[in-house]
Amino acid sequence: MVARRIARSIAGCLIASIAMSASAEEPVDRSDAASEVLQSAQFYSSFDTTTTADYGQGDLRLWTRYGQPARGNIVEKLGIDEKRVRLVTGGVQGGAIELIEQLPDDGFLFYRAAGKLAPRDKGWGGTVSLWLKGNLADLNKHYCDPIMVVQNRYNNGAVWCDFTPEQPRDLRLGLFSKLPEGKTAPELPESQQPIVRAKAPSFSPDAWHHLALTWDHFDTGRADGTATLYLDGRPITSIKNQPADMHWQLDRVRMFLGSAFVGLLDEMATFDRPLTPAQVALLHSEPELLSKLKKKP
Repeated sequence: MVARRIARSIAGCLIASIAMSASAEEPVDRSDAASEVLQSAQFYSSFDTTTTADYGQGDLRLWTRYGQPARGNIVEKLGIDEKRVRLVTGGVQGGAIELIEQLPDDGFLFYRAAGKLAPRDKGWGGTVSLWLKGNLADLNKHYCDPIMVVQNRYNNGAVWCDFTPEQPRDLRLGLFSKLPEGKTAPELPESQQPIVRAKAPSFSPDAWHHLALTWDHFDTGRADGTATLYLDGRPITSIKNQPADMHWQLDRVRMFLGSAFVGLLDEMATFDRPLTPAQVALLHSEPELLSKLKKKP
């Protein structure tokens, strides 16, 4: 009996010691993860006082695109439609950008991708992160694209996510290789396209929600491309073993945000690699993290 009591006492001490050690190490691990996220950042727009991004290379100004590639009537204008888009206080961190109503003529807000993505020979990856707040029931009955990175069209060298028109809305993820010159995408049902759905994810109109879209193995020449969509720090759907030969000319690539969305957007960022699930979860739990990228006055 005495031996058993001594053994239990030793075991209890060991468990307590391990727990204390883990607790003591947790802040260090978290700090390291935060440092890795910040080091991987290539672009960051806080929307605190301006639509011009706080951090990155190349053109950091926000643009608006009107028209459709299929119609050949694309017009790009510097800045925003101030009747429908404005800066406001009360973001998930600092200020935010508000889309008061849907932009006319298939309008998209976008940043130019040059200097904000990191293509590499023999395969590469990346991440786009964005916060949203809005009532999906208020959106018009068509697709709404929170994030799209594209040179041509959604089905021709693009990675994107969208909310579907029906209620309750699904959240889709798409990954399309660039089509050979002169080729058009075949008319196929969604089930035969590189599109996956997260069925009716929880999206409260009164809360901020974090979206992150990661990808890897682009431009390898093999059918090994991947993309994963995260909502509020958790992976909700992914595409694997997909050809992802983009061959993007970055001066022609656009990073669209909030197409057909009505509500608030905040803290947009890109990273030079696919962030890990733990790092995406960190972005969700600490929305103030990226503000460290802002230049000090």
